[in-house]
Amino acid sequence: MISVREAGLSDVEAIVSLGEALQQNSSYAHKGFCTEKAAKMVALMVESDSDNAFVAEDDDEVIGYFLGGVMDEWFSDDLLGFDYSVYVVPSKRNGWAAIALFKAFEAWAKSKGAISLHVGITTNINVEGCRRLYHFLGYEDGGIFFEKRL
Repeated sequence: MISVREAGLSDVEAIVSLGEALQQNSSYAHKGFCTEKAAKMVALMVESDSDNAFVAEDDDEVIGYFLGGVMDEWFSDDLLGFDYSVYVVPSKRNGWAAIALFKAFEAWAKSKGAISLHVGITTNINVEGCRRLYHFLGYEDGGIFFEKRL
């Protein structure tokens, strides 16, 4: 049975491990992965008032995460919720884990005063499947992401 909860410091190692899997199998594969930095950043998110981390578990094993935050727009005092990174292990992607992670983050962001959410697909992993999920969850296409290697 899949469950979702706010992450604690004891979840940092599992989140970082999944984050490394995401990095190695995505459009970020050409970039280095620093385990120590990732662990520090996730720990800061777990303890922050403006960021948060959620984990999805199946039989007490972390199978996914949602790292996100809330901030004001550069042009407005309105608050915006956003994702830093979202990942679910491939074997659990067609179930409820991602939906439950999004719902948990959405509820948290709303409780912090966010009036809208921005999420993206920057990994180039299963873009069409992610787009279908986002549309199912009520998100609308909001732009396009570009990258240029220097």
